[in-house]
Amino acid sequence: MFGLLQQTTPTVTNPLDGISDGNLLELLLGMLTASFGGEAMFGVIVGGATILAFYLAGEGDLAAPTVLLVLAGGFLWPVLPGAYAGFGRSLLILGLASGFIAVGRRYVLDPGAR
Repeated sequence: MFGLLQQTTPTVTNPLDGISDGNLLELLLGMLTASFGGEAMFGVIVGGATILAFYLAGEGDLAAPTVLLVLAGGFLWPVLPGAYAGFGRSLLILGLASGFIAVGRRYVLDPGAR
């Protein structure tokens, strides 16, 4: 019973302790993804910005952002630490979705144009 009443001293850890442990990538990604609400949401925001930038630069063509996001997502999914693999998966899903939209626009919605 007395064990439950003992006061424990909280331990305060420095958020930069991961640098000396070799976990710099997890340290940086942890702070960055936490500010966006998780790694999947961070991936959606980064992927959406990539699609928008390449869509505007390519004058309405979805081929460049599709290829970039599928290759980047496919590369980052196994490379990132397990807790941040959702970032790579969300990039891959956004790339595949924009690819389906590009195929739909080119062959289904306006098949006689090209």
